Amino acid sequence: MGNNFSMNIKQWRKNTLTILIAISMVYSTVPVFADTYGGGETEKSIKIVKEVRLEGDSTYKDKVFIDLTDNNEKTKEIYFRITITNTGDALDNLKMEDFLPSELDKIAGNLTEEWANLDSGEVKTFIIKASLKASEVKEDKDYEKCVVNKAELRQDGDFMGSDTATVCYGNTPKELPETGFLPMSGFAGLGMLSLGKLLKLKTKQTKKDTTTNKKVVNKKK
Repeated sequence: MGNNFSMNIKQWRKNTLTILIAISMVYSTVPVFADTYGGGETEKSIKIVKEVRLEGDSTYKDKVFIDLTDNNEKTKEIYFRITITNTGDALDNLKMEDFLPSELDKIAGNLTEEWANLDSGEVKTFIIKASLKASEVKEDKDYEKCVVNKAELRQDGDFMGSDTATVCYGNTPKELPETGFLPMSGFAGLGMLSLGKLLKLKTKQTKKDTTTNKKVVNKKK
């Protein structure tokens, strides 16, 4: 049984290494389409960034948390900023569309913006002001919820890029979750954790076998 267990450990480590290598190759070869667009004989490169902040804060972020136990904070206005930067050739017939979550009410700003052209190096910035709907304020002490606001950019109807900003709110303030893919270090950590559990199981099995053998010897005596 010990040899079989050792072989299983080796096979598991081999399979884990293969998976990590495959993931690493995907990360290094898959192009990013979310923020940039390219093609044709002329270079087209444009970036859209969506950020959010609460009333009274000076810094825009990817996500914010509203503490519903704070009467002042739960009524704060929410500011979304969409920044569009053209780092390539001049573009025309552009349209930005913002998809405000139904949990929020728009106070100011336009959810749709259209303009004739965007020169090389030019930056466009749009601000949308919103607030949390009263129906989203709950009394449950464990209540917590997150909504995502997405903005998309198109040229002549063709998708050019998108970005999101997250608003979380609840009665138990917590650290906001990270977004995006689990980093390679995360995969390695999971592998080491699983390996640790298997080694611990092996140790327990060895102790159990040793105890059983002693009992058999005692019976023979």
